[in-house]
Amino acid sequence: MNIQEFQALVFQAAQEQGLKDYDLYYQKTSTQEYEVYQGEIEKFSGTTVMGACFRCLLEGHMGYSSTQRFSQEDARNLVEQAVESARAVESKDPQFLYDGSLGTAQSLKSASGRAPAAQDMRDAALELERLALAEDSRIQEVSGCQVAYEEWEIHMANSRGMDLSRGSQVLVAYVEDMAKVEGKPLNAYAVKVAETLDGLDLKACARLAAENTLGFVGAKSIPSGTYPVVFSSKAMISLLDTFSGVFSADNAQRGLSLLGDQVGKTIASDALTLVDDPLYAGCINKVPFDAEGVPTHRKAVVEGGVLTTLLHNLKTAAKAGVPSTGNACKWGYTSPVGVAPSNFYVQPGTLSREELFQAVGEGLLITELRGLHAGANAQSGDFSLECRGYRITGGQKGAPVDQIVIASNFYELLKQVVAVGDDLEFGTPGADSCFGSPSVWVRGAAIAGQEDGTASQSQGK
Repeated sequence: MNIQEFQALVFQAAQEQGLKDYDLYYQKTSTQEYEVYQGEIEKFSGTTVMGACFRCLLEGHMGYSSTQRFSQEDARNLVEQAVESARAVESKDPQFLYDGSLGTAQSLKSASGRAPAAQDMRDAALELERLALAEDSRIQEVSGCQVAYEEWEIHMANSRGMDLSRGSQVLVAYVEDMAKVEGKPLNAYAVKVAETLDGLDLKACARLAAENTLGFVGAKSIPSGTYPVVFSSKAMISLLDTFSGVFSADNAQRGLSLLGDQVGKTIASDALTLVDDPLYAGCINKVPFDAEGVPTHRKAVVEGGVLTTLLHNLKTAAKAGVPSTGNACKWGYTSPVGVAPSNFYVQPGTLSREELFQAVGEGLLITELRGLHAGANAQSGDFSLECRGYRITGGQKGAPVDQIVIASNFYELLKQVVAVGDDLEFGTPGADSCFGSPSVWVRGAAIAGQEDGTASQSQGK
């Protein structure tokens, strides 16, 4: 039974129950992963998970029920369980189904719409390991090598005539090198993504992994102090991903963000603009409608340092007295509706990374942050993280730096942005959210390095 046939059965059962306001959300996720070790396919996994969630409004309460089975009996059970759920809810928060007042979204399929052939996936994974080992004779082993495919299909319909679907897919190449230089072990990884297997640049992934690994030959710590810092795209994406929840109206309304009363106020440097663009051309994943069926649109969440809006779903928007921003999300078909960004990124500037280095003069380039799950407080904004990168010396990328810790606060970091580069990159997309950033120059951040160095460095421009 396909989803359209099951939807018809569910809606028929809802009408028999006398329901007037309801919707059905269906999600299918398919994955293939090929892992290689020493010239052989070491592991293969392939999964397909599909399920549907039914919601209904009953006397002002929202009931939820979900299923992975799709028969006529399951359709009836799904509706009955949602009705029981609504009757058990005691929350007095108003609940909403989308009524079409913000326009009608369009369905959207992925550009390719088909999974790559299994043999092509196998060949790509084996080729990635071969390329990684061939990059440099100092690379002794490829400790991790994987080519993966993931596809999402989402379908939504409600009792008010909405009937939408969207699909997307991503190919991911991952490789981790191990080397030993002058008796010291080194390891680092690289990731590349594309919408199709043909578009996946395996050579670039292998080259980047080698650069990330061998670039830290001779890396040392530095004296503790306050340094001007340039965060690489990769490092800034990690921070933005970790702290993106502070821009959620749901978190703000529950006291889990410090931005609840800051809309319309300056919260960052005027050099910083943060954009949420669900249909951004440079992103693999396009999100034409959110998890409530509201059409999505581009918005500058922070523009020139001013917080112009928080991200809303229908419920949080009603509380705030504003329209939904089209940022309702579901972290899986069984989850309740929450709030999350779509394609969320720092708007690029006009300076190249080399020009940023020249402007900084003396400072630090941070290329990798570690321990974000343990070392960052997503509510307060505080973080203390192991990191590594390179000195910036005489306006140039200099010697590698390791065994240091950066301590700061995300809210304060936004205010410290001096300039933004033009090298915008995006991380690996998920079903709903993807994060991007160019290099970002921050005026000063506290660095803990070698114990005998305490001299504070210049704050820079």
